[in-house]
Amino acid sequence: MVVPTLHTRQDLAETVDVLGYRGTAAVTHVRDGVATALAGLDLPPGYTLRDEGEGKAMDESFAALVAILLGLVLLYFSLVPAFRSFLHPLTIMMAIPLALEWAIGLERLSPLAAVAIGGLVVSTFLTLVYVPLIYDLFENLRSRFTHGTAPALPDAAEERG
Repeated sequence: MVVPTLHTRQDLAETVDVLGYRGTAAVTHVRDGVATALAGLDLPPGYTLRDEGEGKAMDESFAALVAILLGLVLLYFSLVPAFRSFLHPLTIMMAIPLALEWAIGLERLSPLAAVAIGGLVVSTFLTLVYVPLIYDLFENLRSRFTHGTAPALPDAAEERG
Protein backbone atom coordinates (compact mmCIF):
# COMPACT_ATOMS: atom_id res chain seq x y z
CA MET A 1 0.00 0.00 0.00
CA VAL A 2 1.33 3.44 -0.91
CA VAL A 3 1.06 5.90 1.96
CA PRO A 4 1.32 9.66 1.43
CA THR A 5 4.11 11.56 3.13
CA LEU A 6 3.41 15.12 4.22
CA HIS A 7 5.95 17.90 4.60
CA THR A 8 4.64 20.28 7.28
CA ARG A 9 5.72 22.59 10.09
CA GLN A 10 5.08 21.95 13.75
CA ASP A 11 6.35 24.09 16.65
CA LEU A 12 8.38 26.21 14.20
CA ALA A 13 10.27 23.15 12.97
CA GLU A 14 9.92 21.40 9.67
CA THR A 15 8.46 17.93 9.95
CA VAL A 16 7.93 15.00 7.68
CA ASP A 17 4.79 13.09 8.57
CA VAL A 18 4.77 9.45 7.50
CA LEU A 19 1.24 8.15 7.74
CA GLY A 20 0.42 4.51 8.15
CA TYR A 21 -2.75 2.53 8.43
CA ARG A 22 -2.81 -0.37 10.83
CA GLY A 23 -5.76 -2.24 9.37
CA THR A 24 -6.64 -4.96 11.86
CA ALA A 25 -3.28 -5.12 13.66
CA ALA A 26 -3.07 -4.00 17.26
CA VAL A 27 -1.51 -0.60 17.90
CA THR A 28 1.07 -2.09 20.23
CA HIS A 29 2.21 -4.60 17.56
CA VAL A 30 2.53 -1.84 14.98
CA ARG A 31 4.54 0.31 17.41
CA ASP A 32 6.87 -2.62 18.16
CA GLY A 33 7.36 -3.21 14.43
CA VAL A 34 8.15 0.45 13.77
CA ALA A 35 10.58 0.56 16.70
CA THR A 36 12.36 -2.55 15.39
CA ALA A 37 12.56 -1.10 11.86
CA LEU A 38 13.94 2.22 13.09
CA ALA A 39 16.32 0.76 15.69
CA GLY A 40 19.46 0.99 13.53
CA LEU A 41 18.60 4.27 11.81
CA ASP A 42 21.25 6.98 12.23
CA LEU A 43 19.71 10.45 12.00
CA PRO A 44 21.69 13.52 10.97
CA PRO A 45 22.25 16.19 13.65
CA GLY A 46 19.12 18.26 14.35
CA TYR A 47 16.67 15.52 13.35
CA THR A 48 14.49 13.58 15.77
CA LEU A 49 11.84 10.91 15.63
CA ARG A 50 8.55 11.26 17.47
CA ASP A 51 5.71 8.82 17.82
CA GLU A 52 2.37 10.55 17.24
CA GLY A 53 -1.16 9.33 16.74
CA GLU A 54 -2.85 6.44 18.54
CA GLY A 55 0.30 5.37 20.34
CA LYS A 56 0.79 8.79 21.87
CA ALA A 57 -2.87 8.97 22.83
CA MET A 58 -2.59 5.55 24.50
CA ASP A 59 0.43 6.68 26.53
CA GLU A 60 -1.33 9.86 27.64
CA SER A 61 -4.48 7.92 28.58
CA PHE A 62 -2.46 5.46 30.62
CA ALA A 63 -0.72 8.33 32.45
CA ALA A 64 -4.12 9.87 33.21
CA LEU A 65 -5.41 6.50 34.47
CA VAL A 66 -2.44 6.15 36.81
CA ALA A 67 -3.06 9.68 38.12
CA ILE A 68 -6.75 8.91 38.74
CA LEU A 69 -5.92 5.66 40.54
CA LEU A 70 -3.33 7.41 42.70
CA GLY A 71 -5.88 10.11 43.53
CA LEU A 72 -8.46 7.47 44.53
CA VAL A 73 -5.95 5.72 46.78
CA LEU A 74 -5.04 9.02 48.46
CA LEU A 75 -8.74 9.88 48.83
CA TYR A 76 -9.44 6.51 50.43
CA PHE A 77 -6.62 6.85 52.95
CA SER A 78 -7.69 10.39 53.80
CA LEU A 79 -11.29 9.23 54.43
CA VAL A 80 -10.31 6.26 56.63
CA PRO A 81 -9.42 8.43 59.67
CA ALA A 82 -12.49 10.61 59.15
CA PHE A 83 -14.87 7.62 59.22
CA ARG A 84 -12.74 5.53 61.61
CA SER A 85 -13.45 2.58 59.38
CA PHE A 86 -11.95 0.85 56.37
CA LEU A 87 -15.36 -0.02 54.90
CA HIS A 88 -17.32 3.26 55.03
CA PRO A 89 -14.97 5.24 52.75
CA LEU A 90 -15.59 2.61 50.08
CA THR A 91 -19.31 3.32 50.36
CA ILE A 92 -18.72 6.99 49.60
CA MET A 93 -16.20 6.28 46.86
CA MET A 94 -18.58 3.95 44.99
CA ALA A 95 -20.38 7.02 43.60
CA ILE A 96 -17.21 8.41 41.99
CA PRO A 97 -17.04 6.09 38.92
CA LEU A 98 -20.68 6.76 38.15
CA ALA A 99 -19.97 10.47 37.87
CA LEU A 100 -17.24 10.01 35.29
CA GLU A 101 -19.14 10.65 32.10
CA TRP A 102 -16.38 9.31 29.87
CA ALA A 103 -16.29 5.92 31.61
CA ILE A 104 -17.16 3.06 29.29
CA GLY A 105 -20.80 2.04 29.47
CA LEU A 106 -21.75 4.61 32.10
CA GLU A 107 -23.08 7.33 29.81
CA ARG A 108 -26.64 6.61 30.91
CA LEU A 109 -25.84 6.58 34.64
CA SER A 110 -23.78 9.78 34.89
CA PRO A 111 -26.84 12.09 35.33
CA LEU A 112 -28.06 9.84 38.14
CA ALA A 113 -24.61 9.91 39.75
CA ALA A 114 -24.47 13.69 39.50
CA VAL A 115 -27.79 13.88 41.35
CA ALA A 116 -26.59 11.39 43.97
CA ILE A 117 -23.33 13.24 44.58
CA GLY A 118 -25.20 16.56 44.66
CA GLY A 119 -27.58 15.08 47.23
CA LEU A 120 -24.66 13.98 49.38
CA VAL A 121 -23.14 17.45 49.25
CA VAL A 122 -26.44 19.22 49.98
CA SER A 123 -27.38 16.88 52.83
CA THR A 124 -23.94 17.28 54.38
CA PHE A 125 -24.23 21.05 54.11
CA LEU A 126 -27.73 21.02 55.63
CA THR A 127 -26.65 18.75 58.46
CA LEU A 128 -23.57 20.73 59.34
CA VAL A 129 -24.92 24.28 58.89
CA TYR A 130 -28.71 24.55 58.95
CA VAL A 131 -29.58 22.03 61.65
CA PRO A 132 -27.40 23.77 64.29
CA LEU A 133 -28.75 27.16 63.18
CA ILE A 134 -32.37 26.04 63.49
CA TYR A 135 -31.65 24.40 66.85
CA ASP A 136 -30.06 27.66 68.08
CA LEU A 137 -33.04 29.66 66.78
CA PHE A 138 -35.53 27.48 68.68
CA GLU A 139 -33.42 27.67 71.83
CA ASN A 140 -33.37 31.46 71.60
CA LEU A 141 -37.14 31.59 71.01
CA ARG A 142 -37.80 29.22 73.92
CA SER A 143 -35.63 31.24 76.29
CA ARG A 144 -37.26 34.49 75.14
CA PHE A 145 -40.90 33.36 75.57
CA THR A 146 -40.55 31.17 78.65
CA HIS A 147 -39.26 32.25 82.00
CA GLY A 148 -37.84 28.89 82.84
CA THR A 149 -39.37 25.96 84.71
CA ALA A 150 -37.70 26.52 88.07
CA PRO A 151 -40.26 29.03 89.50
CA ALA A 152 -43.22 27.05 88.17
CA LEU A 153 -42.32 23.74 89.82
CA PRO A 154 -42.79 24.75 93.50
CA ASP A 155 -46.08 26.48 92.63
CA ALA A 156 -47.35 23.41 90.80
CA ALA A 157 -46.36 21.18 93.73
CA GLU A 158 -48.28 23.35 96.20
CA GLU A 159 -51.43 23.36 94.07
CA ARG A 160 -51.43 19.59 93.63
CA GLY A 161 -50.31 18.89 97.15
